Amino acid sequence: MEKYLKISRKIIFFYAVIFLLFSSVSTAMPTPEGVGTESFSGWAQFQKDAINSGITCDTAPVSDATVSWKQQVGSTGMAGIDTSSIIAEEKIFVLDALGEMWGFDAETGDKIWQTDLSCTGMLFQLSTPAYAAGKIFAATNDGHVYALDAANGSQIWANETASAYDQLNTPVKYADGKIYIGSWNGKIYYCLDVTDGHVVWNRPSTSGRGYYWAGACAIGDYLIYGDDASILTCVNKDTGLLVDEENLKDVDSGAGEIRSSVTYSESAGRVYFTCKGGNCWAYNFNSATGTLTYQWHVQIGYSTSSPVIYDDRVYVGKGGFSSQGGLCCLTEAAGEEIWAFIPNGGVQSSPALSVQGEQVYIYFTSNCTDGTAYCLDEDGTEMWHFTSDEAGTSGGYTLQGMAIYNDRIYFGNAGGRLYALSSDFYEDWDVNEDGSVNMLDIILVGQHFSETGAPGWIREDVNDDGSIDMLDIILVGQHFSF
Repeated sequence: MEKYLKISRKIIFFYAVIFLLFSSVSTAMPTPEGVGTESFSGWAQFQKDAINSGITCDTAPVSDATVSWKQQVGSTGMAGIDTSSIIAEEKIFVLDALGEMWGFDAETGDKIWQTDLSCTGMLFQLSTPAYAAGKIFAATNDGHVYALDAANGSQIWANETASAYDQLNTPVKYADGKIYIGSWNGKIYYCLDVTDGHVVWNRPSTSGRGYYWAGACAIGDYLIYGDDASILTCVNKDTGLLVDEENLKDVDSGAGEIRSSVTYSESAGRVYFTCKGGNCWAYNFNSATGTLTYQWHVQIGYSTSSPVIYDDRVYVGKGGFSSQGGLCCLTEAAGEEIWAFIPNGGVQSSPALSVQGEQVYIYFTSNCTDGTAYCLDEDGTEMWHFTSDEAGTSGGYTLQGMAIYNDRIYFGNAGGRLYALSSDFYEDWDVNEDGSVNMLDIILVGQHFSETGAPGWIREDVNDDGSIDMLDIILVGQHFSF
C-alpha cells in the first residue's frame, strides 16, 4: 500500500469526484454520434444489423494484431469459408463451404458444436447466417433454410424453401420476427417466419434476373434489395407488395449487376450500395412512403462491397479476386473521394468499423492468394496488416470481411481457417485497449464497481484481486494521460 500513499492529493481528489459521479449518475458509455446503443456488442448478422451498418462500439486491435486463436473448418482447399462470421451469446458461428455450421467460444476458440446441413447442390455456400433470440438461421444453396439452437447446434426446424439448384446466395437478413433471403437461379426473394420457417411471402424478380450477394436492408415497414439486372427494389417487408423500383440503367447505361447488400444511413436518409459496373450509388429514401430518389453515383471500380457510412463518410471496397482493388473513403454528400488505400489485392469484403471514443478504425480483407486483413485509421493510414498462414495457396483467398467483438476481429478464408486476432500489447490499466489511458477506462471500471469474481475475470479488475474497487481506479490513475 505504500506506493498508493505517494499519489498526489490532486489525483486522489480527482478520483473521489469520479467515484461520487458513479454513485449519482448513469455510467453508460458515451455513444458516438450516429451509433445506437445496440452497436456496443455482438455481430448478429451480415454487417451486424438489419440496416447493414457495419459499425460497432466494441474495441478492436489497432496495433500489433496477433493470432488469439485459429480453428480449421471445412476443407483446406477452395471449399473453405466464403461467408462472414456472426457473433452472439459470447460465441462465434460460421457456415463453411461444405454446408456445415460451426459454433466456437468467441474468447478461447474452443469448439462447442458442429452441425451438418443437407446440401445436395453445389458445395459453395455464400449465405451468411443470422442470429436472433437464441437461434441461428442458415440457408444453403440447395434451397434449404434452417433454424438451429445457438447453444448446441440442434435443429429446431428446416424448410425446403427453394429447389435444389436455385442457390440461396444472399445473406440471411433478420428483422422483427422474420428472415429474408434471395435466390440466384430461382430469381425469387423470400420472407420466412422464424417461429416455424413457413414462407410468409415470395416475390419473383420482375427483371428476370436473380440475387447474388444482394442482401436486403430492413428499414421500418420496408425491405430494399438489388438484383443482377441493376434494379433496386423496395417492398413492404411484411407483405412483399411492391412499393418502388428503380432501374440504375435509366441513370447510367453502364450500370452493372448489384452484388452488394444495401446499407441505410438514418442521419442522411439514404441507402447506399455498389454495382459491378464500377459505381457506388446513393438514393434518398423516404421512410414514411418507402419511395427512392436518385441522389448520386460515382465511379470507383468493379465492386461487390457493401458500403459503411459514418460521420459524413462512405467507406467501400473495390476490386475482384483477380484484380487490384482498394478501400475508398468518399464524402457522404456527393461521393467525392477523400482518400483511397491500395492493399495487395481486390477488396470484395465489406468494411467493418470500430468506433473507439473519438477514433474510428476500418477493418477489411483482400481476396487474393495472399489474402490479408487490414486496419486503417479514418485518414486511411495503415495501422497494421496480417497475412494468414495459408498465403500463397488457393486457401489464402479471403472473400468475406471481418466481424468485431470484444477486443477481437474474426474472419475466415478459402483454406477453411477461422482466425481471431487481438492485440496483446495493452497493459492492464488500458481497460478498453484503445492505446490510451483516459476517462473511458475509469468509466468502464465504474460500471462494474463493487463487483466480485475470480481474480482478473474481466479487464475492469485491473489489479487481478477479484474485487473491483478504488484500488483498480487508482491503478488506472497512475497511468492516466491528462
